[in-house]
Amino acid sequence: MTTGYKDAVLRDYCDSLDIPIKITYVNNPLYEETNYIYSIYCAKDYLNDDLVILHGDLVIEDKVILPEACENSNPSWFGFMITCKGDLKRSFVVPFIESKGIQTRMLFAGNLTKHPCFDQMRKEGRGYRIVGELPNTDIIMNNSFWVGVYPGMTDDMIDYMADMIIGAVKSAQ
Repeated sequence: MTTGYKDAVLRDYCDSLDIPIKITYVNNPLYEETNYIYSIYCAKDYLNDDLVILHGDLVIEDKVILPEACENSNPSWFGFMITCKGDLKRSFVVPFIESKGIQTRMLFAGNLTKHPCFDQMRKEGRGYRIVGELPNTDIIMNNSFWVGVYPGMTDDMIDYMADMIIGAVKSAQ
C-alpha cells in the first residue's frame, strides 16, 4: 500500500483492522510535490501483477448516500439521487457544484404531505392520512438532490462531475 499524506494515520488504521492480510507500506516522501503517480513509482519493486488504484483521500461514503444497482440488474442511469448525510448540507453542496457548471434538480419526492399542494388539506385536516412517522421521507425531502446524466457523456465529463461532487464534500469539511 502506498502512502503519502497522513501516512501514520493510514498505517495505524490499517494495522488496527483484524484482517489476515500482510500489508507492505511504501511511503512517498515527496507526495506533496508529486501526488500519487510518483507513489506508484516508489512501489515499482513490489508490482509484479495487476494493479488496483484506490484514492483513499477521495472516500466520501460517510458523507453521502449514492444509488446502487440492485443484484441481477443492469440499470440505464439517467441520473443519480445524492443524499447528504450527517453534517454535510445540501444547501452547501448544490450551489458549489452548480457554480462548476453541473446542474442539479430538487426532487418532487420525500414527504409529499409537506408539499404546498397539501396546504389546504392540512388546514382542513382531511384528504389524506399519515400512519406512523415519516423520517426517511423527511431525509429525502431535506437532504437529497438529483444530478442528471445521459448516454453521450464522455469519461472526462463523468470524471469532472465526480471530481466536483467530491470537491464539494471535501470543501464542506
